[in-house]
Amino acid sequence: MVPIMVLGGVACAPPVDDGQLGAWLAEAREADAGARALHEEVNERASWTLTLSGQVARPEVLPWETVDALADSEVLARPTVERPQDEPIRFRGVRLASLLVRAGAAPAAREVTIVASDGFRATFAAADVNAMPIQLSVTRDGEPISRSYGGPLFGTLPNVDFPGIESLYKQSWWAYYVTHVIVDTSDVALQIGERTVGAVDLAGLEMVTVQAPHGFRTGWDAGPVAVDGVRVRDVVKLAGLTLSPGDLLRVRVMASLPDDDQHALRLPAEALDRDDLVFGLTVGAAHEPIPARLGGPVVLLVPKDYAVDGASEWPTFVQGLTVERRP
Repeated sequence: MVPIMVLGGVACAPPVDDGQLGAWLAEAREADAGARALHEEVNERASWTLTLSGQVARPEVLPWETVDALADSEVLARPTVERPQDEPIRFRGVRLASLLVRAGAAPAAREVTIVASDGFRATFAAADVNAMPIQLSVTRDGEPISRSYGGPLFGTLPNVDFPGIESLYKQSWWAYYVTHVIVDTSDVALQIGERTVGAVDLAGLEMVTVQAPHGFRTGWDAGPVAVDGVRVRDVVKLAGLTLSPGDLLRVRVMASLPDDDQHALRLPAEALDRDDLVFGLTVGAAHEPIPARLGGPVVLLVPKDYAVDGASEWPTFVQGLTVERRP
């Protein structure tokens, strides 16, 4: 509050130096930024969805209001992704076990994978999900969870009442920005242009093996891995997709990256000439299908000179390809 002196009925303010003006301007900008951030987070929650998929009888996309209404579980937790907390935090959320029941998860399901909006994933044994109140939280001590704390939907481990959970699931299992819950692994379905290509279609194509160092962020063994799959050009041809010089193939993944996101991978049409541009379907000497805990059922093996920022980053949870035509 600026003090006001009144002289002869005329209000006067004391002189204000540039430093004070600068401080007030900084405060105003900070308040404005805070208001904008709050508005954006409220809008983000309103548009946030949670997808239930994989080996379930009733796959579903839940709008935020449904997720919030289902969030009837409260747990005490100390997130190990943060600095040590003196007091546990009370989280309200929806239990993964409840979501499995809602979706009609296969009785023989073995794993549950939660996936974040940036593609990060964390996988739990289905038996642990049913035995402990692992949940997706919507509030933290009664308040909506901000982005800085993993909101609006935060994967939460009940490590206060179930301290043994920390020996099973470490720091990286506290998942931020959760958008998907996958029971075991989804069936293969690639959207290539206007056509959906499934496992039966791909079985008719020539299988190739790529053994190379990988750039996956989590879950995979260090060092080179052997991945079997089909060449991208063969799948594009199967789908009847025609490309012209200068066209780009936008790789679509589970993470809903906006078109201007720097992590969105676009491949030039000439990349289809490469034998090592492959949709990966199985891994290892036993040729096991790639599970959701590794980003399956489909990953993309990208030659290093076509990867984002020159890194050998292989996209996981690959959904398909769309064509961006040259103007």
